[in-house]
Amino acid sequence: MKRKSIIRWGIALLVILIVILAVARKQGWIGKEDATEVTIETAARLSI
Repeated sequence: MKRKSIIRWGIALLVILIVILAVARKQGWIGKEDATEVTIETAARLSI
């Protein structure tokens, strides 16, 4: 009986850990940030 209880707790903890890691990756806490950086400026008429 005790062995089944340990297995159930282990599986539950594993599932919770996977969910936490998936959420952390989606939020950007884990992994690379986007490498694309964009700047926005107003248009101006210039002479060359």
